[in-house]
Amino acid sequence: MDVRFSPEQEMLRKALSDFVRKEVPREKDRAYDESADYPYDLFQKLADLGMIGLYIPPEYGGQGMGPVSIALAMETLTYGSITSTSILMPTSLGTQTILHGGTEEQKREWLTQIAAGKVRTSFGLSEPHSGSDAASLKTKAVRDGDEWVISGSKMWSSGADVATHLIVAARTNPDVAKQHGISCFIVDQNTPGIAIQRIPTLGPKAQGTCQVFYDDVRIPADRLIGGDSGLNRGWRFLNASLSLERLQLASMTLGLAQRALDDAIAFVNNREAFGQTVGKFQAIQHMAADMATRIEAGRALTYRAAALMEAGEPHDKEVTMAKVFVTETANKVCLTGIQMMGGYGYSMEFDLQRYLRRTLVQTIGGGTTQVLRNVIARHIGL
Repeated sequence: MDVRFSPEQEMLRKALSDFVRKEVPREKDRAYDESADYPYDLFQKLADLGMIGLYIPPEYGGQGMGPVSIALAMETLTYGSITSTSILMPTSLGTQTILHGGTEEQKREWLTQIAAGKVRTSFGLSEPHSGSDAASLKTKAVRDGDEWVISGSKMWSSGADVATHLIVAARTNPDVAKQHGISCFIVDQNTPGIAIQRIPTLGPKAQGTCQVFYDDVRIPADRLIGGDSGLNRGWRFLNASLSLERLQLASMTLGLAQRALDDAIAFVNNREAFGQTVGKFQAIQHMAADMATRIEAGRALTYRAAALMEAGEPHDKEVTMAKVFVTETANKVCLTGIQMMGGYGYSMEFDLQRYLRRTLVQTIGGGTTQVLRNVIARHIGL
């Protein structure tokens, strides 16, 4: 499938590239990575640019972009600034749950604020004993008059420490099959009974991930996503978000892989050894050629999946393949780039180590590559 970008999409790519050069040049992006201080100013600039509301319909203040434009935006932005897409993703996941499951009143109240950058969300699904088997969650929500009372804990809630609101999946009916007794809630982050603990990781420091504890947290009844008709339908809302999440992860990782390869090539074209630039050695050229080929194959998979989504055609297999292939490719590209650069690639002075640390989690979040291979296997008749 040949995906050709429209003039409007080319303008989008240029606008995002210009934004990064002006607002988040390499030195600034690197400084964000080395600091534990959340870049609130950058988040608001991204909101003003329309990036927070990429897929939010215009009637709720968003851009209403289709999957191909979203993929292009995520690839372009990540190529220039890892921090930018890292701080976008937590709010993206929470937003999609409201978009797919919220009442009209909830959409108008929350999506407009999210698109404007006034609300930052963090998504809470995984728990200490339920990661890939997310439907086995134990966090519970019990109705008490005009309130819901939430008790339990969540793991890997990215951005929870800086969010204004938490999107929480909780069990509301323990007597039915595990997928059928889950509901989703919008919770103010500063509600009494919530405790948040940041988890040290290998990844960028500007955007952290957290464990969140809910100790009889009381929220108004109208914070149930979907209202009364959304009770015990949370798993359906979550599943509706999976395809776009995986497309975003594939496209942003594509941008990261391309940047890693470009950095490595720039280095070997300037580094000299044995009387010539390192890039003249066939061994180096073959390493770069293999990685460039894998990136192009990943790009073809990603944009084919995006085009199928945009056309309203079946796409789960393709977007899952893209997510698996691109994230594994990015790992290989980063490691190969480090090898191409030799000792300098291992140095913290250069950015290959930063790209590698960021890409490692991409084969885990949004479904591990092992679980997603099971999904692909089902699609091909196994």
